[in-house]
Amino acid sequence: MGDIRREMQVKHDILRAGNPGFSTNKTSDNLKRIHDLREWDRSRQPMEGQPLMSATPVHGKKEGGGTPIRYTLTAEPGYVTGKPIRITFTLENLTGEDLFVLTWYTPLEGLSGKIFEVICDGRMIPYEGMMVKRGNPGTQDYMHIAPHGTVKVVVDLAEVYSIPSCRECRVTFRGRIHDIVRDGNLLPRKSGDHQWIDIPGNPVRFRVTEA
Repeated sequence: MGDIRREMQVKHDILRAGNPGFSTNKTSDNLKRIHDLREWDRSRQPMEGQPLMSATPVHGKKEGGGTPIRYTLTAEPGYVTGKPIRITFTLENLTGEDLFVLTWYTPLEGLSGKIFEVICDGRMIPYEGMMVKRGNPGTQDYMHIAPHGTVKVVVDLAEVYSIPSCRECRVTFRGRIHDIVRDGNLLPRKSGDHQWIDIPGNPVRFRVTEA
């Protein structure tokens, strides 16, 4: 009871100016008000598992909701050293609405960064291509994917990776789309407003033999 009375006095000091009905002369009424205030405080707290809300916009945030797209990699069973090593990258729209995806850091813009993990017989193969400095994208940097549609592109890994002869080479896309937009009228978006998303997909495996 002593703790409640002390709390009552603190809340009285805070609320007195804006709440003349909060009287120090009616102890039972004030204790009830303390109880009501506690319940009101609890009601403002997020339930377990609920995200905290912020009044400040979060830039470069993760796209919410379920996964709207996925990728698929396909390759030949085997290749020859010194020859092209072409694999196919496909993006599939899993929704019933139009999607616009930023092609940066995906095979849709070619091989312009460390977008693949390439491991041959347990050894990581380094990326040897160019690195691109980014500013803000233009509308042309977004690829439209129709509802339940797909887009695909073929890239040659041999252009930017020195892949040796090996029994197994495993290639994985790093799996991130750096902006996804559902309304084409919002294109392009500044880099600080991008909504990124990690997407699921499959690795490919193949062998490479000497020429």
